[in-house]
Amino acid sequence: MVLGTAACAMLGGGSALAQTAQTVSNPPELTVVRPQDAGNVQTGAAAQAPAVQRRDALLVRPSPTAREAFLSLTVKYTDAVLYNPATGANDKLRLRTYNDSLVGPTARVLPGETVRIDVNNTLPLDECVNPQGNHNIPNCFNTTNLHGHGLWVSPSGNSDNVLLEIQPGVSFQHEYNIPPDHPAGTFWYHPHRHGSTAIQVGSGMAGALIVMGNRAPTAKANGEIDKTGDIDTILQTANGTAFTERLFVMQQVPYACYDGSGAIKKDKDGHWTCDAGDVGVVNNYALFAPGVWDQSGRATSINGVVQPIVSGVEAGRVERWRFLHAGVRETIGLEVRKLKPSPAPVTAFTRAEMESWVKDNCNGPRVGLFSIARDGLTQAAAVREETIVHEPGYRTDVLAAFPEEGDYCVVDAELDTTSTINAQKEKTSLLAFVQVRGGKPFSGDGTELVRAALLDGAKTLPQDVRGTVENELKDLSLAAFVPHPTITAAEVTGRQDLIFGIDVTSSPARFGVNHQPFEPGRVDRALTLGGVDEWTLTSTTVNGGPIGHPFHIHVNPFQVVRILNPNGVDVTDPKELAKLKPEEREKEIDYALLKGVWKDTLFVKSNYRVEVRTRYRRYIGDFVLHCHILDHEDQGMMQYVRVSLPGSSLSSHAH
Repeated sequence: MVLGTAACAMLGGGSALAQTAQTVSNPPELTVVRPQDAGNVQTGAAAQAPAVQRRDALLVRPSPTAREAFLSLTVKYTDAVLYNPATGANDKLRLRTYNDSLVGPTARVLPGETVRIDVNNTLPLDECVNPQGNHNIPNCFNTTNLHGHGLWVSPSGNSDNVLLEIQPGVSFQHEYNIPPDHPAGTFWYHPHRHGSTAIQVGSGMAGALIVMGNRAPTAKANGEIDKTGDIDTILQTANGTAFTERLFVMQQVPYACYDGSGAIKKDKDGHWTCDAGDVGVVNNYALFAPGVWDQSGRATSINGVVQPIVSGVEAGRVERWRFLHAGVRETIGLEVRKLKPSPAPVTAFTRAEMESWVKDNCNGPRVGLFSIARDGLTQAAAVREETIVHEPGYRTDVLAAFPEEGDYCVVDAELDTTSTINAQKEKTSLLAFVQVRGGKPFSGDGTELVRAALLDGAKTLPQDVRGTVENELKDLSLAAFVPHPTITAAEVTGRQDLIFGIDVTSSPARFGVNHQPFEPGRVDRALTLGGVDEWTLTSTTVNGGPIGHPFHIHVNPFQVVRILNPNGVDVTDPKELAKLKPEEREKEIDYALLKGVWKDTLFVKSNYRVEVRTRYRRYIGDFVLHCHILDHEDQGMMQYVRVSLPGSSLSSHAH
């Protein structure tokens, strides 16, 4: 199946911009078969129906414990194309994919469902030799498995068990028993087989896994909120029409074409190039080295398309946008800017030329995006942001509204080097265009418009909670929808220290956690069900540069307590930030709004001290924590974690 084929298009409205681009839509949705729904199959156009209407149809059942959903993923080689902005042409690719799609299809599931996902590995047998004595050498690129990133489900057996290996020619059915109280939100799935994760995710093997919800908050007798509900219940008009929803799966496919001697083909500027008849592949870990992505000239794709056009947007209409960073290691500083009325034509760009074009043409006012959830977990308030930093694995749900008609740029903006994965300046690049046509223009920064939209949606809530929620929404508070109660210091029963590190004096470089590379079967952390830990996270490099690492732990999310910069300032504290000089505050843009926020992935900058708290609830078993720079994880920056019942020995656990 050919994806991402460029087609001639014009940004309308009299614009002089001629852009070779494709209009982007949400990724394809998996066929979800729910036999108890009398043969109801959600696919194609039906699967694209407004979320609230789908929720009503699927969630109202007499027996909520009987819900089942069946999904199917086929892993195979796919012939595809991606637009190359450095040459202005489409490059032919051959990549490992799910279901013949350059971006994995979207799966929508429900709290309380048993979700059965068939993973059919049809990749050919490769020369798979597990390295003896060193499990942290990338290997066996056609062996796979599946991870439900951010899902609060069991890590054992055939559930979210990333210790499984699905070899070529083997099919396996994962079974995720999603609890009835699972938060609704934006999660995702991707391979997690140690030694081949980066190669497979870098090929595009990743997709959104959205948990839908229609649970309204419930009230105590005194009218206060007793149990939080799903933010979905107010992201609709008073008559029940859901906000338009758009999903942006951002991927970075580092494909290369090779000459007869096995060297990557490059142009005079050092950008990777492919000649006529060449087929680009993702086949080794040198493609993920620090700084290589920027030099390669490759471009971030959105839903499998490079530099697409987002159409159908109206001025003054509030929409729900879900952003998912499904790349391996590059930071994205997401901004939306007004495109000037008569921009210079878009042609083939080197990286430097693209940066210059963006600065000269995407130079209008920035559009504020109101973040409502991080990593699928609803925040305590809707917060207006003009730059949203995404590290690998991050997700952000936002409410977007455009003040007037016109064309807009979605940009990966330049960030301070302390905020980037590679601790290097990355050139500003173009991600997409947005066409805004019709609608009702508004003035101001959008706060009043978003507040009014949320209050309108709150009219659909039950009467006993409506007043409380409406009062909170006047300040854009989303307290009634935060999925987990705050962890207080009094709850903490233990402490954990974690250091991500690379020893570059070793040959090859030694990747590890707490100075130890990953060893399968060695239990690095023995935790107790029901315990509450405060974790201190740091990053360091022996005789190397100031490289940070995104921390990700499976099963249980964590809450940010504080983040101290090298000078000991809590950069999540607004009062402390206010004392800093403007240029110093700018360096903390990715941390400034995280006080008390729940996440499952968090960038740990070099020489910063990150403190988070987490509860070990419901699930026992073995799983992992790791750096979400996936080539780091494959090379040993991972630990084996075990949660056991109180009083159990290390040998008494569930596999």
